[in-house]
Amino acid sequence: MTVDDDLRATSDRDPIGRPRLLASVLVVAAVVAVAVVAVTVIRPEVVRLDPASGIGGEPAVGPQAVPSTTGSPAQTTLGLVEEVWPEAVVTVPRKLDDGTVLEGLLFADRGTVVLRSRIDLERTAAFYAYDLAAKRFRKITDVNEPEERFSGGYAMAGDRLVWWVNEAGYTNGEVWAAPFSGGPPVRLAQSPRGAFGRIQLVGDRLIYSLQGGDVLSVPVEGGTVSPVPGGQGLTLLEWPWAGTPSDVSGEDKFLFRHLVDLETGATADAVVGPGELYVQCGVTVCTGSREQQSFVRNRDGSDERPIPGLGLAPAADRFLHLKEGTGRLIDLRTGKVADLGVVIPEYTGEAHEELLVEVTTRDVIAYQRGQELVFIDLRRIIAGS
Repeated sequence: MTVDDDLRATSDRDPIGRPRLLASVLVVAAVVAVAVVAVTVIRPEVVRLDPASGIGGEPAVGPQAVPSTTGSPAQTTLGLVEEVWPEAVVTVPRKLDDGTVLEGLLFADRGTVVLRSRIDLERTAAFYAYDLAAKRFRKITDVNEPEERFSGGYAMAGDRLVWWVNEAGYTNGEVWAAPFSGGPPVRLAQSPRGAFGRIQLVGDRLIYSLQGGDVLSVPVEGGTVSPVPGGQGLTLLEWPWAGTPSDVSGEDKFLFRHLVDLETGATADAVVGPGELYVQCGVTVCTGSREQQSFVRNRDGSDERPIPGLGLAPAADRFLHLKEGTGRLIDLRTGKVADLGVVIPEYTGEAHEELLVEVTTRDVIAYQRGQELVFIDLRRIIAGS
């Protein structure tokens, strides 16, 4: 039984208010944000393909039409994350028996997680699966990325693991896949610029973005890469939403302030006030800073509340992790606060442990805690609330 099967009976709507359109295949998309030892991962839903257009699905509800996620009860720290949400948290050894250090990536299904070993900070050596019931690792495939190349966007697409590989300088981007049961990797697609962010399976096509903007698609079995209509100059946030590229530079950068529905052409812009900096948005919720006070609020500007420290856009438009201080995960809908069991040191320019929750995080957070890796399945928390 996959996690989709496990959750189908208890949750029939996604965080942007649209009915879940679950298919018989498991779909996982992962975005990796590496500081030194911590990553965040995403895993969005299946969206039904419209045969007429090759990309579409059912019309989405606009991102400003959802209930508030910030009008939550007072926040109360309830304990370690596995005590607050025992149904959603699993731990895995950080090392193989031979001492190989691993990094957590995503759930393949409720009983299996995916990890990788690294050659260095960016290059992947091999992918592994860990059976939670049997408490056993197995190798999925060797990768051994050469110098001047790095990977990301790890995702499950049916019975295969997919990811992108870039050359240094983002001059070339490729999409690769390997059978989850084990076997050598194969290249599915190649693009003239480096890939960026997530890979998401939509029907029988993989959707991904290029560095600096442009949303593309390729058949899941490989083949010709095609631009997604309306996606020129945009970065995929969460299908069908794409927005202003998330590599905009400058201290006043606004990430995903402007969104476009690539199915319908509808647009949505986040409210940004005078003097506001670091405004980073998901589909419905934004964080930012104004006059040395950080805040979280809905995309339409409503239900603003202060937060203690600069925050990144909430995972799944609901779970907030702050960039400074102790490791805490805040559920903005219920007010629950869980201790992640790690301390986030102040950045000094030297190697340090830092857990990042990226704007595109959707379903899973994975991070190191001592000699173990912690996986938090955000979908199970959402389904149970």
